[in-house]
Amino acid sequence: MIRFILFFTPAVIASLFFMKRAGKPTREIVIFLCLALIGFADWISILLNHRFIPTKLIGLIVDFVLFWR
Repeated sequence: MIRFILFFTPAVIASLFFMKRAGKPTREIVIFLCLALIGFADWISILLNHRFIPTKLIGLIVDFVLFWR
């Protein structure tokens, strides 16, 4: 589990750096970060043998970010 966390953290930081450098819209960066963190929580719950079902949460976040003005 420690190797997963040590790989995930720099990967997300590098992804955010390259997305910001490429001039991606803020909405796209927010959606990516939310989905990455939900995926991280899901993997941690799998490794800890605790069930976490993020489907409804993902739908709410995507709807909120896409229709937020």
